[in-house]
Amino acid sequence: VMDRSETERGIDLTQLWGIFYLRWRIIGAIFVAALVIAVITQILRTSPLDQAATEIVVPIPVPETYTASSVYAVIPVIGDDDAAATGEAIRLSQALTQTYRYALTTLSVRQALVEILGLEMSPWEVPDHVEITVEPGTQFITVTGTMDTAGEAIAMANGYADALSASDAYSSVVLGNLRVNLEIVERAEVASRVVGPSDPVTPVIVTSTSRVVSVVLMFGAVGLFIGLLAALFVEWADGRANWPAQVSARTGLPSIGSVRDQRRTEPGIEPFRAAKARINGALPRGPHGRSLLITSAHTGEGKTTVVSNMALALAEDGSSVVIVSADVRSATAIEANWPGLDDRNGLSEYLNDPSVSLDDILSETPEPGISIVTRGRSPDMVVPRVDSERMNELVHGLSERADWVLFDGAAALESADAARLGPLVDGTVLVVDGRHTTLSSAESATDVLSSAGATIIGFFHNRTRGNPVARMLHQELA
Repeated sequence: VMDRSETERGIDLTQLWGIFYLRWRIIGAIFVAALVIAVITQILRTSPLDQAATEIVVPIPVPETYTASSVYAVIPVIGDDDAAATGEAIRLSQALTQTYRYALTTLSVRQALVEILGLEMSPWEVPDHVEITVEPGTQFITVTGTMDTAGEAIAMANGYADALSASDAYSSVVLGNLRVNLEIVERAEVASRVVGPSDPVTPVIVTSTSRVVSVVLMFGAVGLFIGLLAALFVEWADGRANWPAQVSARTGLPSIGSVRDQRRTEPGIEPFRAAKARINGALPRGPHGRSLLITSAHTGEGKTTVVSNMALALAEDGSSVVIVSADVRSATAIEANWPGLDDRNGLSEYLNDPSVSLDDILSETPEPGISIVTRGRSPDMVVPRVDSERMNELVHGLSERADWVLFDGAAALESADAARLGPLVDGTVLVVDGRHTTLSSAESATDVLSSAGATIIGFFHNRTRGNPVARMLHQELA
């Protein structure tokens, strides 16, 4: 028997998925309702004019910038009276124009520019704000600065003259007897605004269909979230023992087997073969037969069906099985499965009449190897003698005659019969119904039987809810 204090009561991911799978109708209903509300809301809030519109233009503001340009010239230093020398100097100046253009892009000049102008940028960022071009076949260089303000753009365009003067390498170039300088011939005075607040901006086209779809998707997501929360709340409020793992976590009992919820068909024998293997492990074979009480928390939880199928599984290997119909408070008895046994001596006659022997109350059934002790003709007389010495003699006497003695006991929470009978047998199995038994009922029944001294070897989960993830990861079958 598991120690309940060592079991986990939390919900892992597979159990969470099992809850969502089980409550999919609730989740689906709330999700669909949210979608319908979203569509109706859009229809009511949209005017006929809006419905006819195919698009909405949303302006996207573009940040404004300013640009300013200065023209620099490579000017030779020559005398006024030497015309030939002047022509040759101009040709050499034109040839040196590309050299000066390169000089303006060097790191030393950019560093000098940043320091002189006090720019809040690194020298590596300067090329992003400056464009330097050369007119082919001339000695003119155009410097265009682009900045956030007009003053910064003008300063950027004019600042290269001072930055170049601060550079020792390019402040003055000497070629033979010719010396040339780079000077501003057209200083930037006014900056042009590239994009202003009143200028056309780039539009984004938003169709009315896109707006409706986005609203519907938003409502659908909210509806799905609310549906999941509702499923968790319903599961918490319901409290039924849907899967074996839940029962094990709540009661601390191991599962000896489970049968899926099959409303239209009877359960097969295979789950009870698995239960048989676990019972054999829990109750090792001794010199006499083994006795087992099968009970449940309440009536109507499939206990009698489990007893019948368990008897068939135990008798398959040739073992002899005796079923004792000890649920005298139920409206129907297990012997109803075999008509013609109601009028025979049974449990009530044996407990109240010492002259009645075991041979007088044992009745054969059509199933090979299975006998039954009915409730008898006076079931009410069984109640006061459930835990009597005579009942103890019955348990030992049947254990000497058969390999297995199965007691179909009363519901543990509806009478004290199961708690009184539990200590007299070798082991007790609690039947838990996935559609009717609550986790609190299973826990209470476990406490009642354990407190009375019964040895609970585990529980059998009847009508386990059909969840593929729960079956794969939480099933208790072999």
